Amino acid sequence: MNFRIYFSLLGISLIIMSFPLHTQAQKKKIKFGQFTEEQKKMTDCDFESGSGAVILLDEGFAESSFSMRGIHQQITTYHRIIKILNKDGLDEGNIDIKYARDFGNNFPLKDIKAVTYNEVDGKWVASELNKKEIMEETVSKRIMAKKLILPDVKVGSIIEYQYTRVSSGFYDWYFQNDLPTVQSSFEFNIPNYIDLKKIIEGEHPVEERTPVFKLTKYFDRGGTSTAEGYIYGWDAEKIPSFKDENFAPARYPNSSHINFILKGYTITKGNYTPVNGNYIFFMNKLLEDPKFGKILMNKDQNLLSSLDLTFSNESEEEKAKKIYYTIQKKIKWDNYNSFYPEFKPAKIIKNKKGDVADINMLLICAMREAGLKAYPIISMTRNRGKPHPLVVEQYKFNYLTCALSNGDGYTLLDASDNTLSFGQISKRALNDRGRLIDSARADWVELQNNAKYETGMGIKLKVEDGKIKGELKGRYKGYAANSFYEKKNTKEKEEKKEAEDDETKETDQLNQDSDIKNRLLDEWNITEAKLINDDKEKPVSFELKIEKDFESEDLIYIEPILVPLFKENPFSEEKRYTPVDLPYQLKSQYSITLEIPEGYVVDGLPEKSIIQLTNKAGKFIYSPQESNGKVILNVNFSVNKLYHNKEEYTLLREFFTQALEKMEGMIVLKKQ
Repeated sequence: MNFRIYFSLLGISLIIMSFPLHTQAQKKKIKFGQFTEEQKKMTDCDFESGSGAVILLDEGFAESSFSMRGIHQQITTYHRIIKILNKDGLDEGNIDIKYARDFGNNFPLKDIKAVTYNEVDGKWVASELNKKEIMEETVSKRIMAKKLILPDVKVGSIIEYQYTRVSSGFYDWYFQNDLPTVQSSFEFNIPNYIDLKKIIEGEHPVEERTPVFKLTKYFDRGGTSTAEGYIYGWDAEKIPSFKDENFAPARYPNSSHINFILKGYTITKGNYTPVNGNYIFFMNKLLEDPKFGKILMNKDQNLLSSLDLTFSNESEEEKAKKIYYTIQKKIKWDNYNSFYPEFKPAKIIKNKKGDVADINMLLICAMREAGLKAYPIISMTRNRGKPHPLVVEQYKFNYLTCALSNGDGYTLLDASDNTLSFGQISKRALNDRGRLIDSARADWVELQNNAKYETGMGIKLKVEDGKIKGELKGRYKGYAANSFYEKKNTKEKEEKKEAEDDETKETDQLNQDSDIKNRLLDEWNITEAKLINDDKEKPVSFELKIEKDFESEDLIYIEPILVPLFKENPFSEEKRYTPVDLPYQLKSQYSITLEIPEGYVVDGLPEKSIIQLTNKAGKFIYSPQESNGKVILNVNFSVNKLYHNKEEYTLLREFFTQALEKMEGMIVLKKQ
């Protein structure tokens, strides 16, 4: 079977084919403008007070079928009613409906209707959106959006809209949204010949209705057929909004929803056709695919010569690095994630750009052409959730990286991001594990084992000429270096644009280390900045000279941790709604020396402190001492465990709170 795979931000499942289906779904009649007096008078949400708006009703009706030729179509009608409670909810009148381009269907969204209701002189008046004012926007090369700007939206308004989506895949239903939801319901008419796994996920309770038997008509070349099936239904009430929190896991997989996974179907002569089988089945399908496995097997692509790469006596590692950095430099990422290449590697070289799968498939094929053992790994970005160990949720996979065999395991490579060094993959792809695709092995590969965010600071301070002066030597390693390069690239683009606008403007050399400037405590000024090394094969290293005034000569207060790892506690909230899911380990070291000036004594010095999380999940050591006319302070902060469930949050929050409070401690010098 020649199958194509498409994805959506909203959770499209596997697309079997991309041809149109001659199927007609039963029309669902949804009446507009039916609200209770209680809803009309509502001024606050009783289960989430202070919300700018509340979803009064969120309901969907879907039908699904396959043609005799194995082509799937789902028709879903969505209906939503929102009450604007205060000025913070006014933006709810601007609605974006995102959808995947479906190349077998010219009208994936239809029957759009939107109305605003306002009370005028004691009566509720409807203002309907003119369909000519509905705009369409290209979000990415595979994602589109319909933009609805409803008229006359104000505090107290009720807005209501519906639309029908025609798709080749299966859409999940989300009970939990950005807003609190009073009532959410979903109804799905599923013929018996479709083997569809239905998984309720998330913490909010969802009630499943008793399925109702139904005969469904569908159309194909042979005429009208009838299939037995059932109408399934699910309901939830008073669902809180999904909270965006620091270091939260993927949003959609962790909100309350129904996940639909197509396992297979039975339509042709009673034969069962598996679709989302086990991982071996899935891997074999990929290896048979012309745009995936066949490209991997093709050894005559002449990619190295097209990349102007030649080798003499280089080691395997030197060859690999040469290929990696060449592709990283020559091929630009188009900001799209995928695990399924759109173009052949030769065309990517010619176009000088591609998506993640295009670029990293080129990398793998070039490595193989050079005689190196390289394999594709398919995985999910952090916003897609973690891969199920047994069930193949194919629509969630959206990333491809290169696994280079190094004898003891694999070196992971990602040439789509020019801020990465050899052995790193993008932060967005640091997500649990990925599946290695190879006919001789079927391995899960851990993606976060060696991921670390490491900083080191050596600081020398002294009091001189009425100022506190310091020399800072810093080092960024791992994803701290990656973050540095990201900020540097952004700053260079901004400065380039400013220079184009103003030819007389000179580049500010201090901005090359803008991350330090942003994290440096207030009142400190940088007088000199020097970037010692920005070779991606080595840690980023830099030197700064800094100074600040002090208010009184009698008592001098010095906060020695000049560049804290966090300016604010990322876990300051007392209640946590989601687990904590760090992309990498955190490691930070400080070595600080303060010369005690003549005529002064140490009047205040923070106490030594050691704070630990259980099972070596994290450790903080704060060790100050006075010796030979100096104050010496050594600080080590580390968090080794990446995933902390909600029950562990209180301990993690307390660990961060105590450590960050300790790092705010002052050294006090008193004039004799």
